[in-house]
Amino acid sequence: VADFDDMFGPHYLKALYERHEVLARRGAGDWGEVFAWAADLRGEAAIQGHASLSLELFCGYVARELKDRSQARKSAMAVLSADGGTADVRRDARRLASLASLLPAGREAPGFRMGALGSDEQVRLEDWRGRSVLLHFWRVDEDMGWLGSILFDCWEDLPRTELVMLSIPVFDGTQPPKNVAQRAQEFEWPVAAPDSVAQDVARAYGVDGISALVLISADGHVLKSDDWSLGGAVREVKKACREAAGAPLSDRLAVVQGWAA
Repeated sequence: VADFDDMFGPHYLKALYERHEVLARRGAGDWGEVFAWAADLRGEAAIQGHASLSLELFCGYVARELKDRSQARKSAMAVLSADGGTADVRRDARRLASLASLLPAGREAPGFRMGALGSDEQVRLEDWRGRSVLLHFWRVDEDMGWLGSILFDCWEDLPRTELVMLSIPVFDGTQPPKNVAQRAQEFEWPVAAPDSVAQDVARAYGVDGISALVLISADGHVLKSDDWSLGGAVREVKKACREAAGAPLSDRLAVVQGWAA
């Protein structure tokens, strides 16, 4: 505890979290034990200042691994409402708050009607009934965000005969950055117009200023929503398409007649 100060503590927590992610993927990591350890450490009076906020944020991210969205958001808001904290910690807290707000699996996907960038046509979720839909919310910034770049590299791996994909730009404030159209031209799939409607759709899915993926099933329900890796997204999409492939399109359309537009 004596060594857990503002300089050392945050770096240690980041390394610990990344190491445990590797162990968890191998089936050898117990997030519950990590959370219990962090919660006990959080009660130490010697840990204060920036280090205390970093520890609170760490607890929030571990709670998210444990599927405890309420605790994850509680920790994120505790950091955001506190005085102080480095820019990195506050940025990661805002990201955690948004991740904890994403629509969970099983929820009905909110319908939408949006303009398409560079076109007079409207894009509507109801038009894609019977097919899987991958919504790609990408944070607009100077480097386009890691998610957009990776998706562009792996676009050919996605099963487009059974999948519709739509990119929706998200940003802070009421006015989109000037580089949205320029960045969007790098995509080879539909991109929603970067206006207030797109931001309303993002908020309906719980996305607030972060990059995220939302996979919607052919019957209009959320299969997964996260900032999970593209490799994971592709696997989820292919699995959904395989499960839907056994039924003809007419049958799949019949399943979703009650899907709200």
